[in-house]
Amino acid sequence: MDITSQDIENALANQEFELQYQPKVNFLKGRVSGAECLIRWNHPDKGYIPPDNFIPLAEETGLITQITAQICLTAINAVKELRAGGFSGSLAVNTSPLDFESNIIIDILQNAIDTKQIVPHDIQIELTETATLNRQDVVLSRLHRLIDMGLKLVMDDFGTGYSSIDLLSQLPFSALKVDQGVIGRMANSTKNLNIANMVINMARTLRMDVVAEGIEDKNTYQFLAYAGCLEAQGYWISKPLPFDEFRTFVESNPVYPSSQLGMIYHSHLNNVYFRKSVFDAMLYANSNIDLNMASAANPDIHFESENSRLGQWYYGIGQELSSRENFQSIEEPHRRMHEIGRLLFEANVEHSNDLIIAFNESFERVNKHLHLLETELMFEENARLIEAAKGGA
Repeated sequence: MDITSQDIENALANQEFELQYQPKVNFLKGRVSGAECLIRWNHPDKGYIPPDNFIPLAEETGLITQITAQICLTAINAVKELRAGGFSGSLAVNTSPLDFESNIIIDILQNAIDTKQIVPHDIQIELTETATLNRQDVVLSRLHRLIDMGLKLVMDDFGTGYSSIDLLSQLPFSALKVDQGVIGRMANSTKNLNIANMVINMARTLRMDVVAEGIEDKNTYQFLAYAGCLEAQGYWISKPLPFDEFRTFVESNPVYPSSQLGMIYHSHLNNVYFRKSVFDAMLYANSNIDLNMASAANPDIHFESENSRLGQWYYGIGQELSSRENFQSIEEPHRRMHEIGRLLFEANVEHSNDLIIAFNESFERVNKHLHLLETELMFEENARLIEAAKGGA
């Protein structure tokens, strides 16, 4: 299909670009948590034109920013209307790095926040790995401005580019979306299964959430729930929907399988990471070798138990398990471990033996109750799956 820049300009003038909304589900709650806004061009003569047929030309001609500006305004109006009906999720808007070579998109979002049309939670910004363009310094500064405004940035199509891991250390993403190609190949490829697991583990270590797109069946959904993903997206949940259909979908309040097994598993890994970071920092600080490793001497760890990676789960969504004895038994040794960890971090290694022993005792107690809680939930989940299989027989 031949598309010209004039066609795109006409479409902008006639507001022919529309949004469809593909629902996302929170794995921990089993409820709709938002949607990705997907652009559609409803041409009066040619019908719906796929994005692949016009986005490259829009980027080449610089018209992409005008398109993004229109869809941002559409998303802002959509979330306002959804809020009136009780919707509490977020809408994710796809952007191009070219959108951040000017302040147009920033100004639209800032104005919507300043005039209280939206709150920062309402809109997420999705950006692909191609953010490493020639003007990365400009892009980076404006992405930081979005973060300062309170918006969340999501790295889209993670796993398809060449600079993903390096980008994570440079740009302020709060979540990453695993490419649907990786997700789709998991069932028949152990390598892709391992890649998905490694991405989730890495993201959790970096304090990032993980969204899995391209979920086409219940088995994939269930595996990713156990693996510790935060959100699910794909045709098994729903195809992209026009606004009215999406609003009806949300209002129907569908319920999907949920599980905290993945979070408990990752909390255990976070606990192990905290222990190693404390010991590494202590040994480095007391070493006579000048390795010039400031990152090792001052690792990214929090000594306030509530702000640690495990603590964010425990005092957050984990509280849904607060009636369980093993859950309750985690708090005291976890708090104590962080208190001792701070002392070890500040101590001279010559006088830290007793502290190390006390630290390890608290560490083992936390692990013990995490494992018992995980086993308890696993037994319950296994029983549920067996019962569901009987019902489907």
